[in-house]
Amino acid sequence: IHARRWVGTDMPGGLYPPPGDGVRLVPYDSRRYESERVMSLLGLIGMPEGDSDLYYPLSTEATQAAEDLLQGQGLPRHGSYAVLCPGAGWPGKQWLPERFAEIGDRIRCQIGIDVVLVGSGAEKPLCYAVARRMKEPVIRLDGKTTLDQLAGVLAKAAVFVGNDSGPMHLAACFQVPTVVFFGPTVASKWAPRHAAARCLQ
Repeated sequence: IHARRWVGTDMPGGLYPPPGDGVRLVPYDSRRYESERVMSLLGLIGMPEGDSDLYYPLSTEATQAAEDLLQGQGLPRHGSYAVLCPGAGWPGKQWLPERFAEIGDRIRCQIGIDVVLVGSGAEKPLCYAVARRMKEPVIRLDGKTTLDQLAGVLAKAAVFVGNDSGPMHLAACFQVPTVVFFGPTVASKWAPRHAAARCLQ
């Protein structure tokens, strides 16, 4: 892109080093909270670090599209629901489908609210595995949402239950009450920081 200056992180192994003389890289800090670490890169060009809280600009159109999608799947307008997200970026971060199914059944039976499964198109087999093991009804939105629609669904959820994943971070943008499972990744670096989030390592 012919940038005159490059600033960023010197990744382990020298991954993708940019060319030229106007390069300033800092070592990767594996202990610092990730959004703060990224925002600190602005200091390399003399800018203040700014707010490291996650933010997603949710439009009224996206909110309406999410409501329409949920209603099309049988959820009553303004009905309360929990979101289960069994997927993650790679299988080592995923809790077992049968355990998500048990949580879904408990939410449905003990709390009395609907359960919504979300995931990408590639995660449809995983979501099917959860739904197949559930004894209670479940609304499946896996592979059916745009990013905006997913944000709209998450923003109105009563609770989000999932792994360390992209949708978990998206739910954090709206401070949705969250239970998130961490396996090999480190909760202190990646977990939501809002008061309604609970992490199990």
